[in-house]
Amino acid sequence: MKAYIKDCKRNTASTRLNKCDMEWLGRNIGMVYTFQRKEANKVTFFLGCDTSAEARGAIRWVNNNIVNIVVTRAKFFLYVISGEKA
Repeated sequence: MKAYIKDCKRNTASTRLNKCDMEWLGRNIGMVYTFQRKEANKVTFFLGCDTSAEARGAIRWVNNNIVNIVVTRAKFFLYVISGEKA
């Protein structure tokens, strides 16, 4: 997601990411455990979008504990983005 946002910014605004952008990406995008004991008004959870063989380990990594962490971080809104077979 970080790489996607960086590419979008470069391709649409023809600008580089500034220090503020990089800090925001670092504070707001990461693995689930990065956000333990932190809350946010909105949380987006990307889940099961890659069905390649390389992603199988990540798919098996998701369990009730991971989902609980994500759900309890969101104060007001929780968005879940998933592949259709997830």
